[in-house]
Amino acid sequence: MLKDNLKDTILIVDAKTLEWLKGKSRDEMLGFALNSCKAIADDVWTNIESWMQTSRAEPSIFSMPGTWDRSKCAGVIYETKPEYKNLAIAVRTGTTGFGGKIAVALCMDDSSLQVNNIKPTKQNDAEAASNQIKWYFAKNDKKHVHQIVAILPREAEVPARVGNLVSGGAVGLAFLKATWAATALFLDGDTPESEGPFVFAKATNVVEALKHEPVSVAFAFYRMRSGGVFQLFVQVDSPSVRSQIGDRYVSERAFDLDSKEDVELIERLISRNQLEICFVASGAKGPCTGFFGLRTDFPQTARDILRREFDDLVSYHRGLPERNPQSAIAQYNSENPMEDTPVLDPQLESRKFTDITEEQAVNMIVNGGIPREGIHKVTSSRSEQEKMSEGRGKNPDEATANAKSNIPQEALDIRGPEVIQQPEKGSNSIEAQSEEEARGKWRAQKSADAQLDSLRCVTAPKRRFLGIGRKAGVWQASWSRSAVVRFRYRLPIEITVTWFKQAQ
Repeated sequence: MLKDNLKDTILIVDAKTLEWLKGKSRDEMLGFALNSCKAIADDVWTNIESWMQTSRAEPSIFSMPGTWDRSKCAGVIYETKPEYKNLAIAVRTGTTGFGGKIAVALCMDDSSLQVNNIKPTKQNDAEAASNQIKWYFAKNDKKHVHQIVAILPREAEVPARVGNLVSGGAVGLAFLKATWAATALFLDGDTPESEGPFVFAKATNVVEALKHEPVSVAFAFYRMRSGGVFQLFVQVDSPSVRSQIGDRYVSERAFDLDSKEDVELIERLISRNQLEICFVASGAKGPCTGFFGLRTDFPQTARDILRREFDDLVSYHRGLPERNPQSAIAQYNSENPMEDTPVLDPQLESRKFTDITEEQAVNMIVNGGIPREGIHKVTSSRSEQEKMSEGRGKNPDEATANAKSNIPQEALDIRGPEVIQQPEKGSNSIEAQSEEEARGKWRAQKSADAQLDSLRCVTAPKRRFLGIGRKAGVWQASWSRSAVVRFRYRLPIEITVTWFKQAQ
């Protein structure tokens, strides 16, 4: 039986999900994890889900660093618990409604016949999307620029393209001496795929802080008074990066549109069906030691716009009667001060959906004409949950009406009314030295939902014989208790899809 062969249940989560799980009960954790991963569960996995729900074994929780995939998840388990290296580990990954990531891992005894049937399923749409590039078009008329900004996800991380980058010429020498810089270069290779060009970013002293972060590569087209300027920017900006290095990381490289070699390099770069960036810095192998890279497919739609923008910029540049590259760069510098990032922010649009899955919501946006790689993020502002609405009134009908008025319009599966409490009236006598004392005694005797309707003095307090002390008076308290009616209902999941507005 599964119970005999399942050695451990492990939840593997990112930092955001780990924070959410703090203080949650076992059932809450397992239910949350299984719900996040259920979209990719097969029949065998569903059987295991059922067993997990009825077992009482406490799940372990590990935090997942770095690139997120099933083999990495299993690697974390084997590294943390070496005694599990002889066990088979089945992993299902998923995405939480608030943008976190989570995996459920089952550590199974190899002798289990069932474990042979537990195979990783193919990535679902949400998982595949996390490995894809995102991009947007932006412009700023005051800065005379159009930009196509590609965002490479942290999941696209690959080994460094070079051990140590060596490049000749003035541009190569400048890159070699720089602390932070960006460039694009060809490499020696037998095929166009290995030859490039590739984007390189030098990040001396900060390169380790940039690992496992999304990276923006901006292609910028400036129309200045005395010439066109093509700039390539590499930016890494996140709370984690800012806390470690005190600022965002941003580097740039300007290309000469009067140089045949530079123009050919740009044309080859924006024509490639993959975009790859390699981060280098001073290290063990030299001043441009390769540390890591990111590589992902570059959508044809984005490349078509890049081609159009570059052709328009070259035509503008060559059509000027007098060109002065130094003056054009000076204008760029004056309009883009050092303290501001030159990478333009996107314009965003969003739409909310209720009672459908994240995948269905994304498909509706994509079917409406937004490219899948233009989806910025998918969030859940609330998870599906059971709710109650209680109403009070003089009678059950009035209480029912009040309870109904508090139920949101989008509520589903409304059940009720359930009469929790019938209306009640009564009266009692209270001995006290004053009205204030009588009210206090009444409040102490009755439940919090009872209401004091009137308090009448029947016998006034009076002084005792010879004026020593006072004899308590008598108050008559009339009270009532409202009828209470309850409805139960379900609020649907609310999914918000945000995408880059492709205003061109």
